[in-house]
Amino acid sequence: MRTVAALLVLCTLARAAEVEEPDYGRSLGWTIRASHLDVSLNFTRKVLGMKVLRHEEHAEACAVNRNGGFDSRWSSTKVGFADEDVGFALDITYNYGVEAYDYEAGSGLRRFVLTMPSKLYKKAHKAAKKGKWTVREAPTAAFGERFVVTGPDGYMYEVRMIDVGRKELFYEAVLTCADPSALSDWYQDMLQMVQVSVGGAVDHPPKSVAVAYPVLDPLPEGKQESVRYVFEWERESEDKWSGGRKPNLTPWAGRSTLALSEKKLRALHATFVEEEPNLIVHDLVEQNEVSGTHLVLVIKDPMGYEITIVSEPTFNQMAKAATDYTGPDWGVRAQYGEVVTEPSKPSSTIEHDEL
Repeated sequence: MRTVAALLVLCTLARAAEVEEPDYGRSLGWTIRASHLDVSLNFTRKVLGMKVLRHEEHAEACAVNRNGGFDSRWSSTKVGFADEDVGFALDITYNYGVEAYDYEAGSGLRRFVLTMPSKLYKKAHKAAKKGKWTVREAPTAAFGERFVVTGPDGYMYEVRMIDVGRKELFYEAVLTCADPSALSDWYQDMLQMVQVSVGGAVDHPPKSVAVAYPVLDPLPEGKQESVRYVFEWERESEDKWSGGRKPNLTPWAGRSTLALSEKKLRALHATFVEEEPNLIVHDLVEQNEVSGTHLVLVIKDPMGYEITIVSEPTFNQMAKAATDYTGPDWGVRAQYGEVVTEPSKPSSTIEHDEL
């Protein structure tokens, strides 16, 4: 098992010697579902202050089940606080003809945790209440002001006010599992993450464990902090947790996306083929792109959470080329049967407009 202290020493030595930066992985984002895309985009834009990065329409179901395995026309809209080559993004997928009741929430994905400076925090808090979303005030001694808002399709977002200059506003994704320690070990051994501090019990139940990819300290120019994955015991009720029980995972839980270098991804694929072939969801795909060979591998962890792993730097180059900050064409979508319930201004507008 890797330790943060040892890796920080390596990071410091690497920078002091002015050698090439260590070949670490990166958490790119998370795929979620939307039963009404306009509602989801208005929420992420007007309440959370994200921006639309790019939008894609797909006539057929995704070959690697990115749209949740539904056999339908679908779309993907990337939203975030920063561009994908730098920051963490949500991939909001919409399946034409799939209603809200088809997205059973399950018990796996608990919430996304965001950290915001006071100005953005106050705007988000005001917008959440103005939009009549379910808001729970949850201040703590450790983090001060904090609220939890339940957004479209039941996804929960915990927003903390932290004026400490963190660049990446996404802080962590919280997942339930039967054995947090064992799952953490797997992420460290197989995906080369490291264990990090989980915070106080006020935020996570006892025995919770957090992992993340390491970063250089201080951060190089143009880089942002890692997003952590926190593993909690499967939850029985609002104030009671149990261990030893797998969560009920459904397409609603989506999947995470990670990036590794081509060399590391090929090596990881070979390891899965030899040691854990049952965890390969979609085998390695090689795509010939202008920027070079791009690799995509879809696996699942021992608890059943799906993970897409792509190769860098080709992902960064492809994402930058596709980023146009343009949202959906609602007229085109109406032709395919989508009913817009919340007319929206151009969804590239950012930073809580109209507040």
